[in-house]
Amino acid sequence: MNTETINLNVGANPDWKVGVTASDEEDGDITNAITVNAIDVNLEVPGNYIVIYQVTDSGGLTTTKEVSVTVE
Repeated sequence: MNTETINLNVGANPDWKVGVTASDEEDGDITNAITVNAIDVNLEVPGNYIVIYQVTDSGGLTTTKEVSVTVE
């Protein structure tokens, strides 16, 4: 994922995985293994939030990325 921020309108219903991919030298495409933690994002209240993307390869190596979400 190349973005650092996501801007959304109040009431939006985003698919957090759209446009998100992950690959690994040994495993190749591991996009299906991505997990998203957006539990703290309140889409009904304007503000700034963090969404956490995480993926683990078959060797147990984990990568985590935090993305800022602005609800307007």
